[in-house]
Amino acid sequence: MDGNGNRRTGVVKRIPTDRDTGLRKGFGFIADDAGQGEFFFHASTMHKGTEFSTLPEGARVEYEIEEDRGKGPRAAGVRAL
Repeated sequence: MDGNGNRRTGVVKRIPTDRDTGLRKGFGFIADDAGQGEFFFHASTMHKGTEFSTLPEGARVEYEIEEDRGKGPRAAGVRAL
């Protein structure tokens, strides 16, 4: 993940929805508490025990940073606090 296993905290800033169906697209963005910007996260990288489908915008979360195959850092292991 981030090399040290350091967990970060933040807030789910937004989870986009499909314009036609209103359903969640399966990804979102977290605003980092330490001011390091926003990090993309995908539903498939959620921590076991945290369901993407019930995670609301504004939720406090804990996560790690991983590199996304040349696309830059992203949040992984996202867990609701």
